[in-house]
Amino acid sequence: KSYAKKGFSTKKEALQHEAEMRAKLINPSFIATVAAQAKQTVRDYLLEWIENHGALNLRPSTFAGYKSNINNHIIPCIGHVQLRQVTPGAICFSVP
Repeated sequence: KSYAKKGFSTKKEALQHEAEMRAKLINPSFIATVAAQAKQTVRDYLLEWIENHGALNLRPSTFAGYKSNINNHIIPCIGHVQLRQVTPGAICFSVP
């Protein structure tokens, strides 16, 4: 997961947030999660997303359409690419 925070109301809040982030960075489970995500492919990400997010938040017809597009178009084309390597250029060169 990633998120952006635009700022803090007080210096105390900023320092508290910094301490929390530093604690996460030295946590072995956080490091293992980041390492695993660095190797995650587009295929793995999309299949996880469609089952966990799509199934719960999309209408059945939208879910079916997304799942079809993922399985029939995206995965065959760029499913093998690691997420960290996805760029507009990589996608353009992969699309027939």
